[in-house]
Amino acid sequence: MDTPLKSRMLELFLSGVEAYQPKGLDFESGDPQTARRNIEGLLKSGRKITFILCRPSGVLIQFDSGEQYYTPGLYVGTDEISTILLAEIATQARFGLIDELLDLYSALPMDYEGPLPSLVAHLPEDLRTHLPPSLQAASVPRPQSDPTPPA
Repeated sequence: MDTPLKSRMLELFLSGVEAYQPKGLDFESGDPQTARRNIEGLLKSGRKITFILCRPSGVLIQFDSGEQYYTPGLYVGTDEISTILLAEIATQARFGLIDELLDLYSALPMDYEGPLPSLVAHLPEDLRTHLPPSLQAASVPRPQSDPTPPA
């Protein structure tokens, strides 16, 4: 069986690197403002975000070009600037509305690992079919609470 696609950014993400120098961008030191500047620079060049993976150490962004970008400066589970800026970036990527995304991302546990949820998946089916394929593919169901009633 083939191994998953390996990239430098994926390796940084999986190893939880706290700081590094991306080529042609500002030094990534875990500062959320630097992360936002770097990601906005990548988006200005025409790239589009297809999905975002989360770990406690940061996020890995996948672009439509196949490129990836890792930043240790953005993460979920807080009411701080790192989560606020992540929600803003997800809004630009059309994952949902800023207020709803911020509520969702702040409520996720700080140790959450997995795809950054998109509220697009919760649109009615007839509306979702009119979305561009990249948004349909990027939609991930919102984490559900435990349906088991308390004893």
